[in-house]
Amino acid sequence: MCDVTIAFYVHSFSPPLKRRGFSFPRRLRRRGRLSALRLITELGTMLEPAKRESWYAFLSDLVRPIVAELGWGDDDQDAPRELWRLRSMVMSLAARGPGANELVAQARQRSQDFLAGREPRREMVGTALEIAAEHGDEILFEELRTAFEVERDPFRRRSIRGGLTSFHQPALYQRVLDYAFSDSLRANERSGFIRGPTNDYRSRDDAWKWISERMDSVRSLLPGSDARYLPYLLSSFCNQKALADLDRVFQPWMPEGSDPVEGIERHFVATRNDLQRCLAQKEHHLAALEAYLDGRKIN
Repeated sequence: MCDVTIAFYVHSFSPPLKRRGFSFPRRLRRRGRLSALRLITELGTMLEPAKRESWYAFLSDLVRPIVAELGWGDDDQDAPRELWRLRSMVMSLAARGPGANELVAQARQRSQDFLAGREPRREMVGTALEIAAEHGDEILFEELRTAFEVERDPFRRRSIRGGLTSFHQPALYQRVLDYAFSDSLRANERSGFIRGPTNDYRSRDDAWKWISERMDSVRSLLPGSDARYLPYLLSSFCNQKALADLDRVFQPWMPEGSDPVEGIERHFVATRNDLQRCLAQKEHHLAALEAYLDGRKIN
């Protein structure tokens, strides 16, 4: 697959794939696996939504041996931070693929245990809540919202907030956006509810449209100079429209614009660079990546 090959990343990342006819070096150290996995997942940004199901099926196959190896880590007392990050990432990816019912059920149970005060390992609480929300419904949304509004412990409140901002379902992500304006939120919590629905390919287009049409209200909602980070709402896109929207919405906020926001320039430029880099990768590698995914279906 051209210069940056998905095969290279796969060969470096997952030795169990040797059974499928690949040859590659010995397993990387755990930290190396995390880095390799991040490189692999970045390739998916260039894919259109219609291709994401097959992409997550591929990623699920890729991480399944790691999930089996690491589990939820309930008895892992001295694991380094990098290992917890790897564990969280592979669980999240596996839950998006086919055949994830058991993993999703585990996440739901762990979430219910957490809400009931039977706290599992703290390192994986957020992951369980986010997986449960991705596969959740209005009942779970209300459970999390109710718990969130009475919670005072910083860790528990932050964890529940992560779950609340992970709903992507059409009937629920709009409630996430609306909740950003709730009086129940502290000033520093609002941006997560604005950002959450734009992070998921299933809700980001409609979420961005809704936000961009209310950008003055969103800007005034955020504390201090937090508005300078709003260009990053477009960083999960990979199309020319996002690049045009970046200029249309945020160029007036630049230092030379009509309504400048202090400190925005660095974040505007970083988002522009991310979009341009993704578009360049898309031009060179999209056809090969799609062919790879289509070939997996055939095989």
